[in-house]
Amino acid sequence: MARRKNQVARDTRRGLREKVYAAVVEAFPGCVADFCGGVERSRMAVLGVTLGFRVKEPGGKYRSNIIWLNPSYTGSVSSGWVERAVARSNGK
Repeated sequence: MARRKNQVARDTRRGLREKVYAAVVEAFPGCVADFCGGVERSRMAVLGVTLGFRVKEPGGKYRSNIIWLNPSYTGSVSSGWVERAVARSNGK
């Protein structure tokens, strides 16, 4: 049973990553979502399984600070949501 539960959690995280990536591309043309934590096993995510991302410009410069997400989130992710999250992460 545990194996199935882990697979569902993994699929949920992957789906969330795909939604965030698509929303970032739509909200910030030419930019991509650079993920950290969760699947990548980043040291930035030391308190359990987390998922974070930053908006990265084509030149390699980051447009946002790290935006942490609940990896079990199954709601919608839109370009407007990403724009607001980026603005909050930058202190605006």
